[in-house]
Amino acid sequence: TRREREREKTNIMAAPTTLYHLVPEGEWRACQEEKRRYYPATYEQDGFTHMSDNSDVLISIGNHFYKDVEGEYLVLDVDAGKLKGEVKMEPAAPVGNKTSDTEILGQKLFPHLYGGINLDAVTNEFRVVRGDDGTFKELLL
Repeated sequence: TRREREREKTNIMAAPTTLYHLVPEGEWRACQEEKRRYYPATYEQDGFTHMSDNSDVLISIGNHFYKDVEGEYLVLDVDAGKLKGEVKMEPAAPVGNKTSDTEILGQKLFPHLYGGINLDAVTNEFRVVRGDDGTFKELLL
């Protein structure tokens, strides 16, 4: 019936238009210089590029998955409509060998990009402030 169809429509989550990705600055700069798509180091193992549709969770994500990884990080602001790969909203997943933390991330769905990040999809990049111990402290959005 019409009423059932309307109810079904309300259960469909709209695809996010802006996505975010934490990236080691050196890896991102190399992709820019070589004019190639960015694939995270764990892409082969994970099968996709981890993204977020909410910049508020990026500090928690950084501290959980990347605190022990040295170096500067950036946040890429990505136009989802320009990505070449398919984006699927799925439960939080491990990054490489590091399990996801449902206490921090909850049962929320996250955008997973089945492909790399093409350069022309990135609309902006922001610095991440880290502590001496590797803690992610602030995003300079």
